[in-house]
Amino acid sequence: MHEDNSVQTPLSPFMEDNLSLEQKLGLVDVYSMATSGFIDVLTRTEAAQLVRHQGRSELSGSTCRGAMGDMVIAIGAQASKPDPTLAEVEKFYFNRGQQRAFSSMLRNPSIDMIAVFLLMSFYMLGACHRNAASMYLGVASRAATVLGLQHQEPYFSVTPSERQQQLRTWTSLRVLDLLVSAILARPSTAPPAGTSDNLFNFIQDESTDRKDLVAQYSLVKIIDEIVDKVYGQKGVSPATAEALLSQLRKWSDSLPDGLQTQGISASPQHPVQALSSLHLACTYYFAVTLTTRPFLISTLTARMARLSNGVPNGYAVQEHPVHTELASVCVDSAVWMIRACLDASRSDLLLANMCLMKAFVFAAALILGFSLFAQLEVDLETDAMFAGARDILQTFSARSSQAAHYYEILTSLTQTIHRQRQQFAMQSRRRSNAYVGQLFQTAEPSPRSQQDQSQTDTSNDDISNLINNAKFSDLDMWMQNQPIFNNMPEQSDMVGADLLGWDSLDLGLWDNFPYMNQPPS
Repeated sequence: MHEDNSVQTPLSPFMEDNLSLEQKLGLVDVYSMATSGFIDVLTRTEAAQLVRHQGRSELSGSTCRGAMGDMVIAIGAQASKPDPTLAEVEKFYFNRGQQRAFSSMLRNPSIDMIAVFLLMSFYMLGACHRNAASMYLGVASRAATVLGLQHQEPYFSVTPSERQQQLRTWTSLRVLDLLVSAILARPSTAPPAGTSDNLFNFIQDESTDRKDLVAQYSLVKIIDEIVDKVYGQKGVSPATAEALLSQLRKWSDSLPDGLQTQGISASPQHPVQALSSLHLACTYYFAVTLTTRPFLISTLTARMARLSNGVPNGYAVQEHPVHTELASVCVDSAVWMIRACLDASRSDLLLANMCLMKAFVFAAALILGFSLFAQLEVDLETDAMFAGARDILQTFSARSSQAAHYYEILTSLTQTIHRQRQQFAMQSRRRSNAYVGQLFQTAEPSPRSQQDQSQTDTSNDDISNLINNAKFSDLDMWMQNQPIFNNMPEQSDMVGADLLGWDSLDLGLWDNFPYMNQPPS
């Protein structure tokens, strides 16, 4: 697990009055964009009210509300464009909110307390402290269990407005918890939904601006099922995958018109809604790739075994036709995800730090990179989207060491892909040498021709040295040792039972790069 272990520099003296109300409200807008579609514990109006009233007597008696206001500003500063002054703002407000959260909240679980720990977890994901984020999620989940939010009964003993707040907070907890557990390949900490799912009509009936949250929750429940059926059992049949894809298709077909965006305008008038739709779309593409990724690995295994070992197309190693079709779905979903992110980037919609999006982009980039590695011909669209994913992560890396880590991996993967293409090209030239050879050579080259020959040899040596004699990266060595590129799979309808290395694209594995092959300490 990649964790930001950089030494924390002492904070320079910072006073709350150093930040004007206008600046605070600007950070509220960034907070709303960063959390849209993932967390909805505060409306924009509620968040602005908390910020306006910070330090006043009406919040002095509410530690939770004060901490929530601090987290709103901290997340807004974290997701803003790099600015030395905002670094101080971010740390000041997070540290103060964290102190407030641990002062007395744990003794008195409440809806506000769950919201505070949810926001702290979201902030920690952006700060590349995923272990701390998981622990804060665990605290929020236990508080939800104590309050019985997984059951219907607690929602009927409160006012309609309080019920809305409970449902929004509970739904946000389930969304973030199930997404983080799927990304990090860790068990979910939130309690099962129980009978509370029957109450989602209250959100839909009483408020029209919760459609994105309800849609996101319906989607992450399918993701939870995908993780259980595909990765929990380490084996999946095409029928199971097609059934899961059918669920995802029904989900996408049932989306409200406002969430089925066909593109992002050059100057979106409603950036919060636009980013919410982007978050929803990328989560959907991530779900599709999770479902079909084992079939991509199966197809690449057969393809690389044939290409690397020189097996003729009609002999021994054949790609399963259904697996190949599902593998294409996986690659297409990754392409669409990166294209959507690039469209958002061109429209200046992407924030400087997007804690879940950087994981989605990297997961899609790995799929594209591995696909390119196993292709004899260059796929220009896939190649362009892979390069686009690198560009996005390079942009995120200015505010995120996690994104910088992902960018370095993709840079190494790019070099490995180029080296693989050079090897394929040399193999092709060797095969052509069976039909064509050198016809003319002087017996004793003149000094001039020796120089020319020396230059030619040098040019050829440059290519050969790059392929054979250059110092291979950690990624090259890992690739060479993977069963996916060295074993011929048996023909089987089921994926996972006999296929080694099918978890090669798990993000948890790549978080530990380049120490992936070492046992945990």
